[in-house]
Amino acid sequence: MIRVHANEQSHYRNFLLRGVKTYDYKKRARTTFLPFVDSLKGYSKSSFFSDLIAAVTVAFIRLPQGLAYGALANVPPINGLYTEFFTCLFYSFFATSRHISVGTFAVLSLMVGTMVEDIDFAICTNGTAADNNQTNNAMDEYDSIPLADEECATQLKLQYVVSATMLCGVLQVAFGIFQIGKLSLLLPRHVVQGFTTAAAFFVLTSQVTVMTRDQP
Repeated sequence: MIRVHANEQSHYRNFLLRGVKTYDYKKRARTTFLPFVDSLKGYSKSSFFSDLIAAVTVAFIRLPQGLAYGALANVPPINGLYTEFFTCLFYSFFATSRHISVGTFAVLSLMVGTMVEDIDFAICTNGTAADNNQTNNAMDEYDSIPLADEECATQLKLQYVVSATMLCGVLQVAFGIFQIGKLSLLLPRHVVQGFTTAAAFFVLTSQVTVMTRDQP
């Protein structure tokens, strides 16, 4: 059995206490939750002009992209612009990378659009869903809504979309707390590439009917 002398015990205890005292918890919290602070400290002024050009370029790309994704989600296109603006703004404060611009995603927009299509718009036509006996098809109900009730239908769609968005945000925060994102390391590269390719074809084929539809 190894004996540790009293002076050695005191040395180890002082070493541990010194490490705890010198650990900068504020810096750790700042780099974890607000990493942009450290990025700004080491920022070079000579990079400002190049970063400004990159920001303007990305903004012009996201302008039509936000309108298109708003249409995919079956909500007013202006809401797609709102989503593009606020996601980029908030991500800039919590991002750990200077080279990523986070915004809307085509597949998620289509999924939200599918959810919107299933909304019962009868409440906007007759006041209550029980009074409507015309049809159970949500799109047919939406087409039969008078112009005076279109605002009601739009507000109803936005309520559903906002609720789904908030729920997704809560789930993503929970995934981040429990480090569930590490499971993506188990996915082979070919699986990720196949998913990306399938998502691109899904977006393309879903819009074929829109492109070939007869416009009034």
